[in-house]
Amino acid sequence: MDRLAGYLHWHHEQRIKLSLGGRSPMEYRQRLGYA
Repeated sequence: MDRLAGYLHWHHEQRIKLSLGGRSPMEYRQRLGYA
């Protein structure tokens, strides 16, 4: 279960997305001032 939780955290917060300008979702939210 810990591996799944770790993967989900990475998938939703840290992975790089081209649709967000090559940023992770967290970096994108921080840049917009939401995090």
